Amino acid sequence: MSLSLVHSRALVGLQAPAVTVEVHLANGLPSFTIVDTISTYRKPL
Repeated sequence: MSLSLVHSRALVGLQAPAVTVEVHLANGLPSFTIVDTISTYRKPL
């Protein structure tokens, strides 16, 4: 199994929070899963 990490930035108004994308490559049926962890970083104003 291969693992790839991509570091980028998201555009949220005038802010640019860091975003990390992880990709796992494996044999088997194709699948696509999104895991949202950005909600843990949101703070009320």
